[in-house]
Amino acid sequence: MAIDLYACSKADWTSQSNAFISGNKLPSPISLKRSDEQIWSEDTGRTAGSNAKMIGESLATKKTYVIQWGILTSSQMSDIRDALTTGFFKFGYGLTLANATNVAITAYRSEIQGEIINTIKKDGSSGIYYKNASVSVIEQ
Repeated sequence: MAIDLYACSKADWTSQSNAFISGNKLPSPISLKRSDEQIWSEDTGRTAGSNAKMIGESLATKKTYVIQWGILTSSQMSDIRDALTTGFFKFGYGLTLANATNVAITAYRSEIQGEIINTIKKDGSSGIYYKNASVSVIEQ
């Protein structure tokens, strides 16, 4: 069973039940990587001397998801651009919309990228596709 990705505007999220009201289901990725980055206090640094130790306080952890797709149609790429809007949005993943709600974050995105390819079909017609499309979704 494939992991589904969901994104929605804040208007499609209910803060009362902390859940997706509706979500834009994105194409299933071939890879979904998560990293947790520590956010440090302003006075973080190293002490002087040969035995330098790190000082400071870890304030929070921020999640980053790197999403990669294989081959996408122009329509699928357009759906991704529409769902991962400019500014902040809600993002989650899971086997169902309810699962996605459980791990949803308020996020923004990096650039959406993909290599444009032209494919000739058996009937001689051609179509535009995207290869190796990717984006990073970063917690606010």
